[in-house]
Amino acid sequence: MSELEHPGAQVATRPKMSSRLGLIGWIVSFIGVVLVILILPRLYGYVVQTLSHSTVTPRIALHIVANCCSNAVVMLAAWGFRGRMHEKITSVLNTVLLTHGLLAVVIVATHSVYSNWVLLVSALISTALGVGMTLLTRERDGPTVAIVTMPGMVPPAIGLKRSERVTDPHTDLRRFDLILIPSAGAFPSEWAASLSRAMLAGKPVRHVAEYLEEYQGQVSVEHFDIDDLPRGGLTSYRTGKRVLDFLVVIAVLPIVLPILLIAAIAVRLSMGPGVLFFQDRVGLGGVPFRMVKLRTMLPTSQATAVVTSQADARVTPLGGWLRRMRIDELPQLWHILTGEMSLIGPRPEWTLLADDYERLVPAYAFRQIVRPGLTGWAQVNSGYAGNVEEMRTKLGFDLYYLKNFSFALDLQILVRTAGVILSGFGAR
Repeated sequence: MSELEHPGAQVATRPKMSSRLGLIGWIVSFIGVVLVILILPRLYGYVVQTLSHSTVTPRIALHIVANCCSNAVVMLAAWGFRGRMHEKITSVLNTVLLTHGLLAVVIVATHSVYSNWVLLVSALISTALGVGMTLLTRERDGPTVAIVTMPGMVPPAIGLKRSERVTDPHTDLRRFDLILIPSAGAFPSEWAASLSRAMLAGKPVRHVAEYLEEYQGQVSVEHFDIDDLPRGGLTSYRTGKRVLDFLVVIAVLPIVLPILLIAAIAVRLSMGPGVLFFQDRVGLGGVPFRMVKLRTMLPTSQATAVVTSQADARVTPLGGWLRRMRIDELPQLWHILTGEMSLIGPRPEWTLLADDYERLVPAYAFRQIVRPGLTGWAQVNSGYAGNVEEMRTKLGFDLYYLKNFSFALDLQILVRTAGVILSGFGAR
């Protein structure tokens, strides 16, 4: 995106929290005081007596107080964390590690009496409290947003419930909680007065693409640049992820294989010979591979095949159910074992479509710098792409993943994938 800024404008980092969060703050503060002063000390005392088989001496009581203080520190820190959910969870985990790690160092340095069970339970409680706090601070209604729209410009679809496109430069922008300005070569001077009044009133002004990324977890495809990709760390992340992929697949095979066998028998009985479906997909570095799925559709030649649409007549009743539950994708665990795919990443695209998409949107090729995944950020946010517009939306989510990849984001995707499977979101 071209860095469009009105002279003298200061782009704010985040709109103000709503009064609802202020009320929640008082409630959480009260609950926190009750936890730290009344409940947790009793819990840790019970742990000492039952698991450590010891009595609560004055020195053990001091140890319990120290752990309660660590819990309070994590709670207070989590309340102030900002950003997307996976970023806040990462901050919570780092705070737990730092706080309880520091407590352990102090214990060793001072030769204090301690309980291993209390240290373990305290760290787990801090993690649970920190994650719970991040969930409480999520705003449900969101701010009222003004999307400044220039003549002849079509603003991106923000998807906010309380947004309004403003085309008149004389509009009083102070009635909005947030003002989004577009990317353009030059900012019209007639907007200066209304924007200045809004900023003087303390209203945050932000770029549309910046807010789109923060609010929806989606990158603006039109303004994505190679500089947006992470610098360094990709190789080590990819190696560590490869090891985890292998271990996870080995661990779930005893559960998956019986399900896959029953599904394969059902496909054979309902659709006849040809249980598996093979198709050329684009993998890491643009190298094609032969991807396998359970067959869910009536036979169609590769030459005449078209993209699956909603209520596609080629999808059988059994196939529709297998797609909804994502059981048809389970054979791809083999590709994860062989290193052609990963558990998390952009979905591998059909080679014929990928060539067309790269010609239409050059940024599409960036998806190939990581292994394609069984599930991904785009799958849990936008579902299936059946045309170019849906592809651009999905690509925005894929690029966001490439820009922000982390194990915390992967964990969030896995959790949300379970919800997608239960709801059938995006299945065709």
